[in-house]
Amino acid sequence: MLRRSAGRTLASTATAIAALAAVWVAPAALAGEGAVAITTAAVSCDDGSGNRYVDCGNGTVTDTQTGLVWLKNANCFGALRWQEAMTVVAGLASGDCGLSDGSRPGDWRLASLGEWQATVADAVLLSCVSPTLTDNTGALCLAAGVTSFTNIQSSVYWTASTVPATPGNARTITLVNGMPSLFAKTNVNFFWAVRYGQ
Repeated sequence: MLRRSAGRTLASTATAIAALAAVWVAPAALAGEGAVAITTAAVSCDDGSGNRYVDCGNGTVTDTQTGLVWLKNANCFGALRWQEAMTVVAGLASGDCGLSDGSRPGDWRLASLGEWQATVADAVLLSCVSPTLTDNTGALCLAAGVTSFTNIQSSVYWTASTVPATPGNARTITLVNGMPSLFAKTNVNFFWAVRYGQ
């Protein structure tokens, strides 16, 4: 089981993702998608606590494990169709949704399926459900600890990942159990903005 102690991961998230990939999504279904390819950026803010999630005090929360910066408000815009969600997130900027980070339109996007899987990997291993996320420390299920995020929905969230063979569909992740799925882009789902650290 993946555990964190004093801010150190005892088993890497990349290893955990590789081990869980067969459970989450059949590899053949992801050909060409890079579903577990993770790009790590520099950490945007770090409070020295060793926590996985750090509130940057500007409407963002940094995941120190992946380097991704998430919008603090996980439900700023409600639920929309996939293309609408992509457009809204691309237009997100400082001054919107409690942001005071200096971001501009084009800085924000939807997370890829692989980035979502890296985000929920520890929570899946800890059997966290509704939502399938860890607390700020990364060692406990969100329901058992403290979180810097607001308005998290235990529901389906869009990813930026699509499947070339079925262009009318996009990948999703459900925060009920951390499992991915495939939905028609015309469905209405929640979405959560992310960007790389600066």
